[in-house]
Amino acid sequence: MRAKLPWILFAISLILNLCVVAGYFYFNHDHPRWQESGSGGNAMFAASKLKLDDDQKVKLEAMRQALRKNYQDNLSGVRPLRRELLKELNQPQPEFTKIDKLIDDMSLLQAAAFKASARAIAEFQAALRPDQRSEFRRLIRERAAERMMFGPNRQSDPRNRPGEPGKRAPAAP
Repeated sequence: MRAKLPWILFAISLILNLCVVAGYFYFNHDHPRWQESGSGGNAMFAASKLKLDDDQKVKLEAMRQALRKNYQDNLSGVRPLRRELLKELNQPQPEFTKIDKLIDDMSLLQAAAFKASARAIAEFQAALRPDQRSEFRRLIRERAAERMMFGPNRQSDPRNRPGEPGKRAPAAP
């Protein structure tokens, strides 16, 4: 029995490693159409599904750039406030008036970002034909359903791979 033990352990280790590798490939290749990439994977997917003409593709790119700038501006504004909030919460005697003000400031920034995103999406939708508009809305609903299924910060979500441009990290500071 002792002579077989190393081989049994080797077989178990091999099986576990194969499962890890299979899981990696499953989560990296299971949802290719919504994988965000620095080159606009979502935009290219939407353009191909909606059969956009050249003018509409320009509007789609403008929307994509506006959403990206909006996200980056919001993140750069919220990040220092979040750090300050965490620093204040870690104090032995946190000052809640300061905490409330930081939360209000973060809420204002996020509200402005949501408004700008809604405007950019509405401007793009105005350039679509009615059939394209209904397909675009269906695609948005599918994307929202995927986000709800995976959750915004779950490791299983293929969009949450740290270290790649345009990707969300699993845990935000």
